Order: sequence, then structure tokens, then C-alpha cells
Amino acid sequence: ARAAYAESTAAAATSDVQSALSTIQDAQVALDDLLNSPTAAEVATAQAQLADAQATLDDLKAGASETDLTDARITLEQALVALEEAYTTLDAATVVAPMDGVVMALDASVGEQLNEGAEVATLADLSQVELTINVSELDIPRVSEGQAAQVQIDALAGQTFDGTVARISPASDADSSAVTYPVTIRLTGVAAAGVLPGMSAIGTLVDDSLDATSSWLVPTNSIRTQDGASVVRIVRDGQPVAVTVTTGSVQGEWTVVQSPELQSGDQVLGSVATYVGETESRFPMGPMGDMGAPPAGGPPPGG
Repeated sequence: ARAAYAESTAAAATSDVQSALSTIQDAQVALDDLLNSPTAAEVATAQAQLADAQATLDDLKAGASETDLTDARITLEQALVALEEAYTTLDAATVVAPMDGVVMALDASVGEQLNEGAEVATLADLSQVELTINVSELDIPRVSEGQAAQVQIDALAGQTFDGTVARISPASDADSSAVTYPVTIRLTGVAAAGVLPGMSAIGTLVDDSLDATSSWLVPTNSIRTQDGASVVRIVRDGQPVAVTVTTGSVQGEWTVVQSPELQSGDQVLGSVATYVGETESRFPMGPMGDMGAPPAGGPPPGG
């Protein structure tokens, strides 16, 4: 049988060799097409076609001319190079997450053809979240990276989360009526508490120059100047009383103030934009660590 096989291959016609070359060329074209967006199934098909072409060429070697064999070898080598490139492209098409996290959105579906650089999914690292607040130009010189901060989240009432300043933008906020600078506060280890991306929150920077045990958060426009000193008006026994304060950091419509005369539950006279149409409203005094509108009152955490 082996002798019969050798005899039949020795008599192979040149046309058969050309047919084998054509088959190999077709396999190469298929591989070239794979370079755009190959799939594992397409690569497997190309491998099978290439193997068939190789087998046909091997059968014809004994009866082919040296020129035909040289052409066939060149074509085969080109097909092998194309196959390797297809493998490389297929490996590059594998999407690997740059970090551990939770998939928040899928922007592509299985089998969809994507262009280079297209977004496939949105990931969120819930082990740490960030909050960006706007800090007044008057207070930004006192802010530094690593500075302590406290954050309250609307959806998680009654909880205060500790954070640190991660970034301070050197560019002011051009959209604000006042000159402010974006400051990013980073919170870590809050996933277990139910903190999720997109939740509304208010952050306050801890001013080490103020005593936290006598520091409070009041509406910014409740602060007045009287005899060269800053004061806030509070209600005691039904009457407005001016209390001298030392002002600290400003957080939007709220300002941290310090005064040993202020007490938890004091009603501060002031207004915020949230209360449309009111020119004067009463707010329970809130500690520096509380960031509601209005705050609930009480001593700051640890105070």
C-alpha cells in the first residue's frame, strides 16, 4: 500500500500542485480577514483549512517541480505568518479589567464588532469612593492633601463618614458665581455601609485651627460683622442674641464657626437657597461634622 501511495504521488500533475497552491492562498486570505476582528471559531476554521492545504501539498511533493515546490513553501510560510498574526490579534481582543470592581454598565454585547478604543463596560471600585466639593478661594490656602474631612450622604441619614483630601484642583470653577476650587475627598472602606456611586452627599473639611468641641456648621449668610467682629444671631428665650464667632472653612451655603457660647440646639437666624422665598429662617445649630440642610444639632463626633 505504501508503494502504491508513493507511485501515485510521483505521478501528480502540475495542475494538482497549482490547485494546492490555490487552496493555501485561499487559507491565507481567510487568515488576513481575521486580522480585523477574529473569533476563536474563525481561527479554528482557518487552522483546518491550512492543515488541509498542507496535507495536499505534502501529497504532491514527489511529483511537483522544484519551482512549484518553492512557490508552495513560500505561500505556506506566508500563511503561517498570517496565522500567527491572527493569534496575536485574537489575544489582543481579550478584554481584561484594569482593577477589581463591580460592573456598573455593559456597553457591548456578545458577537458585536467593536472599533479599537470602544468602551466595553463601566467598572466601579466600591472599596473607595470620591466626593468633589467646591471650596472658596478664601479657604483654599488652608486646604492640603491628606487633610481630614467628614461626609454625610443623603440616603444614609445619621451616618458620618471619615475621609481625606485626595486632590486639589489648581483650576478655579468658572461656572460658579463665586471663585471656588474643586477639592476631591476620598472615602475608603464604605462599601459595607451601602455607599454607592452617584449618591448625593455633602462634605466638610476639618479645620485643625478650630477646636472641634466648640465648632459648628451654620448658614453662611447668618454671619454678620458687628464692631469689627464676626457674629451670628441665635434665638434664646424667644429673643435674637448676637454671639461672637471665629469663622472657619466655607462649604457652599454653610460655614464652620467656633464659639464657646454656642450650644447644641441653638436656633440660628439665616437663610439658604433651598428655602426659596424666605428672607429669614431658623436653623438648629449643627456641629462641624454634620452636613445636612439644616443640620440636626449636637456635639461633633468625638467631642
